[in-house]
Amino acid sequence: MGAVFVVIGIAGFGFGLSDKAENKRQMETMLAAARTQATEADMKSLRDELGNLRRDTNSGFDSIVAAFNSAKSLSTKPLIKRTPVMVPLPQENQVALGPGIVQHVQVSQQRTVSNRDDAKFALQVTIQTDVPTQPTAFMIECNGDIEDGHFFLAGQAVMMGVGYGVQPDKKSFYLRFAFPAFTPESPIVVTLLSKTDIRVLKVSKAN
Repeated sequence: MGAVFVVIGIAGFGFGLSDKAENKRQMETMLAAARTQATEADMKSLRDELGNLRRDTNSGFDSIVAAFNSAKSLSTKPLIKRTPVMVPLPQENQVALGPGIVQHVQVSQQRTVSNRDDAKFALQVTIQTDVPTQPTAFMIECNGDIEDGHFFLAGQAVMMGVGYGVQPDKKSFYLRFAFPAFTPESPIVVTLLSKTDIRVLKVSKAN
């Protein structure tokens, strides 16, 4: 019986040792599994984080591309047409024209020698200007009848577009010329012949 108890004791001790070893093995297996599961969970979390980062990166890149395309679209749009504004020149750049030009005509008259027996009176009329004009035309009005008349431009040998003559009322004498210009240096000298002593009443510009 004692031997039997010894065998049973040894067997029980052996079974105890065997259970402990098995328990240790199972615990290590569970720990390894726990570690493996934790690692896989971590890897899954890491993969999720990487996926989110990739999506954020793609989203940011898409936003940059959209902004670039928008800027490019704006650059190709036609410019807005604006109405030009007239800006006056500074006063120092403006050209002063001065006052308006007014022609002043001076007339003088004096007796001269007649070359006609039927018109013994001759009156010399001198017309002067302070402003050059071209063409030129005047009407001379007198207080008596004019028989004939002629004129010339002092200092000028050639004249063109000339016309003159006593008017139907016989109290006016008309003259005109197109060339040269009537200038202060070249007065008009008119000779009027008459049967009586006459005087000039008025000299006016004509067409």
